[in-house]
Amino acid sequence: MSGPSDEDFALGYSFLKVKQDRVVGQKKKLKKLDKKMKKLRKFRK
Repeated sequence: MSGPSDEDFALGYSFLKVKQDRVVGQKKKLKKLDKKMKKLRKFRK
């Protein structure tokens, strides 16, 4: 048995990268939402 082939490795790596990019995207969205919420709170006061 040899290790995973280059193709398998590339597939796994790109899958992980997509997952990472999604997480980063979600964090950015949350930051934007946080800023909006802070602005709304200021207006309510």
